[in-house]
Parts: sequence; C-alpha cells; structure tokens
Amino acid sequence: MRIEGTDYDIIIGPLFVTPITEEIVDEFLSDYQTPQENRADASDTLYSLPLISHYLYHSCLVMGDTLREKRIGALVKGQKYAVRVDAFNENGIAHGRTRFL
Repeated sequence: MRIEGTDYDIIIGPLFVTPITEEIVDEFLSDYQTPQENRADASDTLYSLPLISHYLYHSCLVMGDTLREKRIGALVKGQKYAVRVDAFNENGIAHGRTRFL
C-alpha cells in the first residue's frame, strides 16, 4: 500500500518474497517449534500467503557480547539481503552501516 504523497509503502503481512518450498516449511516448523502432526496445517497456511517482490524486514535481538554466531532460519539461500547491525544502550541507538550480501 503506497502512502499518498510519499515514496513509502506499507506492507501488511505476512507475505513471502520467494515461493514456499518443503525446506521452508521444515524451517518454519523448527523455528516455531511446531510438532510434525501440525505440518499439513502449517504447510497449507504458508502456501496460501501472497508472494511479493519487495524489501522485507526481519529483526533479531541479541543481548550481551558472548554470541559469535546466530542462525536466522527465515533467510533463503540464493537471495540477496541487506544487513545492518545496530547497537543500543541507555544513551540511545547507534545505527550500523547497511551491507548488501
């Protein structure tokens, strides 16, 4: 949905930028700790979501400084992504530089 008089869009989700595959269904079940007996319902729901070709946003909050690696199951192999790491504390937010992968 375009915001009138601007170059901004509002995306009302959920939606996907790539077609759903069985691998994505497996990752969904794993990420959301959904039992396999619910696979058919989850699969039907995921396949019914609209596809869109637009930048989508995914955020991940990591607290502390001991984490060296983070798996984000929503990413799809072969897709291009823009990544930015922001840091925050009681003084505010330090926005990182956006990198395209």
